Amino acid sequence: MDSCMACRAGREALEAYYRWFLKEYRASAATLEELAAGGFCREHAWELGRRGGELLNAPCEFLVTSELARLEALRGDRRSREPARAECPACREERRGAAYRLDRLAEGEPPAELPLCREHFDRLFALLSGARRERLLEERTRRARQLAEQFAAYFHALGDPGTDPSREAASAWRQALELLAGPEPGPR
Repeated sequence: MDSCMACRAGREALEAYYRWFLKEYRASAATLEELAAGGFCREHAWELGRRGGELLNAPCEFLVTSELARLEALRGDRRSREPARAECPACREERRGAAYRLDRLAEGEPPAELPLCREHFDRLFALLSGARRERLLEERTRRARQLAEQFAAYFHALGDPGTDPSREAASAWRQALELLAGPEPGPR
């Protein structure tokens, strides 16, 4: 139990937000636009995922579609700058350590399959140039297209009576969170 009343009040407010997000906010156009602009940090995204599961399929489908449009817009962008993004305060300290790792990745050859959240993908994308930058973009686009197909299969199966969505399609929300927010964090 927290001995700090401010910590306790903060957790209670966060719990209330999660409940309202899953009940109401997840269908709100304003909320979806805000999430597409940057959204939750990795920890908050995964905490919401653990609580909401398949309830997040519809908002995650919107976010994956937004991500595909954003990636397409980056295709012709030759500027080495990081796109504007809403900041999550919970990520501030993590960002400092991540910046060092991204600098090291930019100096070498990034692996083809990088489990980067959107924020760190954008940072690495801004650090790279030429063929290395294009390879990173192609891999990310390939993954987003695969997820878009899984969401299409899931929603098609939901609309077809007597058809049960495949396990893979039903868990597309989890893969979308991995693409957009990064790998699920382990226990702290």
